[in-house]
Amino acid sequence: PMFGCTSSQEVLREVKECSMSYPGCYVRLAAFDSIKQVQVVSFIVHQPGAIAATTGAKEMKVWNPFDNKKFETFSYLPPLSDAEIARQVDFIIRNGLSPCLEFAPEECSFVDDVATVRFH
Repeated sequence: PMFGCTSSQEVLREVKECSMSYPGCYVRLAAFDSIKQVQVVSFIVHQPGAIAATTGAKEMKVWNPFDNKKFETFSYLPPLSDAEIARQVDFIIRNGLSPCLEFAPEECSFVDDVATVRFH
């Protein structure tokens, strides 16, 4: 967790650094509540091989029910732009939560049939 973080720009720098250092990994941004000791919300901010989001119209992905691995609660969303991520981070900070980055290769970053998130 990035305790004491006060700026979405700090988090965006960390997201970029993590994505560049681990291009083959999924990177997830989570909001950590240090009082309750739980993650409150999380979403994918980098997918291996994904094209960075730009402005303009985006399409939702269609979920395939067969042999599908669900990578995250919001993995059906199109890639988020830096501005969209910054708005989410601002919400996280404004609510007294700590941003937290997690990363994992594809084979370790999915929800399986026992409903366990596999980010290591």
